[in-house]
Amino acid sequence: MVASASVGSHVPPLPDAPRRPDQRERQDWASVARETGPLLGIGVSLAVSVSVGVLVGKWADAHWGREPLFTILGAMLGLVAGMYQFVRTVMSKKP
Repeated sequence: MVASASVGSHVPPLPDAPRRPDQRERQDWASVARETGPLLGIGVSLAVSVSVGVLVGKWADAHWGREPLFTILGAMLGLVAGMYQFVRTVMSKKP
């Protein structure tokens, strides 16, 4: 017995207009980049805020002679500012 190739298989009809995969891929990547862009900057924002806090604290320690006090306070303040920015960015992305 010989089975026909068309038995049991269904070929969907062709779409009305040919699709351009390059255009669709660009739109998909653009939407992904638009949605993830702010989230990718979270780490940089946190690192910069802590670094600025430490640098200002070191300057204040050198200026007023209170060696570790202002460096620790600056690091903590930078961490709080970075975490605030983190929470604000994440909460704005909720659907």
